[in-house]
Amino acid sequence: MTRNQQANQFSNRLFTRFYVVLVLLLLFLGSGLQYVLNRMDEAQLIRDIKLVHQPLFASISQVLSVHEPAQWDQLLNDIQQRTETGLWLMSLADFTADRDTLEQLSNGDMLALFDVDDQLTLYQRLDGSEQVLGITPQTRLSQEQRLWVLPVFYSLLALGLYVLIRPFARQLLQLKQAAADLGQGDFTARVEVPASTTLAPIADAFNTMIREIEQLMLTQRDLVNAVSHELRTPLARLKFAFEALETQTGTEPLTDTVAAMRTDVRELETLIDEMLRYAEVNQTDAFEKQPLNIRDWLTELTSQHATDQLEVRLGLDASISAGQVILCDEIQLSRALSNVLRNALSFAREQCQLSALIQDGQLLVDVADDGLGLDALHAQRLFEPFYTVKNQHRKAGYGLGLSIARKIAHKHHGELSVVKGTMSGACFRFTLPLV
Repeated sequence: MTRNQQANQFSNRLFTRFYVVLVLLLLFLGSGLQYVLNRMDEAQLIRDIKLVHQPLFASISQVLSVHEPAQWDQLLNDIQQRTETGLWLMSLADFTADRDTLEQLSNGDMLALFDVDDQLTLYQRLDGSEQVLGITPQTRLSQEQRLWVLPVFYSLLALGLYVLIRPFARQLLQLKQAAADLGQGDFTARVEVPASTTLAPIADAFNTMIREIEQLMLTQRDLVNAVSHELRTPLARLKFAFEALETQTGTEPLTDTVAAMRTDVRELETLIDEMLRYAEVNQTDAFEKQPLNIRDWLTELTSQHATDQLEVRLGLDASISAGQVILCDEIQLSRALSNVLRNALSFAREQCQLSALIQDGQLLVDVADDGLGLDALHAQRLFEPFYTVKNQHRKAGYGLGLSIARKIAHKHHGELSVVKGTMSGACFRFTLPLV
């Protein structure tokens, strides 16, 4: 038996057990409720029967009171034939076994008692005598004519429960199977249920979780592959450099080799620093935010990244006043904007432009360059870790800067995206809430 067959068999047993327990519980509760209702109906019916027969007791008692006791049996037979009602006389002494019954009859109360055949009989003492008149009512308390109602009702209830619960159980089984498949590494597993069902929100959340886990696993795989590649290149150069040291003679070739080795070491250090920053941003839940003057901050960043070969222009909209601030982590947000600026400078031919404005309570910062621009394929994957765009104008880079910048923007409840700019190259936009 396969694993799926075992799971299905177990789930079917679990559903059957749950269904049987639920039906039995409903039967027990329903029977108890039916018993209480029947007892209430029975008590009310007895009161009605006693009320209906009270005049008959009074009439018979009056008829018998004007005749001698020796004639009572004959009179009762005549009345019984005319009314088709069971009538007979008993001695009060016949009820001495039950003191409560004897006391009530002695007080003239009408009693309703059942015989061994569950037949109701009414008893009342005749005034001024030791005789008790018994009357068998024509109305019976038997509910045999309604006995079929309960089985039909509970059968329909059980059928309705089955119709309602079975799809729910099947969907739970599907959710369980998808979770088991996910545990085996199958990220294609999905839970498909109708949108109108109760489990639809849970299924949607589960499917979203699987997609996110799948994306995380793909990112991790790409990250490991990229790190391995990036580390292998400078290490290979260092290996060749060490081999060259063993064969080189003279001071000048040796100096050049050592300088190249130092460059490779710095490259490794830079890569490690970028990876540590990437890990730091991912592990940080929230940044400590402080007010930061927008104009002063952007002016300082622009001056820091300007070079003799490339111009970095700053354009601030009138919506940003001299005292306008943004609530943020200055170090992290400066790192994010610096990463984007350095990326723009690596593609620019002559200049980059940084522009900012405030719109709908958000700070919009655009970083554009006059390079060759981006095609649609690069724009979709640009923020993936270690994804790089290489061309003849591209300077060195590891593909982590934009990914780090976007993570920092998200931690500030903002966004970093690619938009259409006014220059020939790419344009990146930070969208950041002011508070």
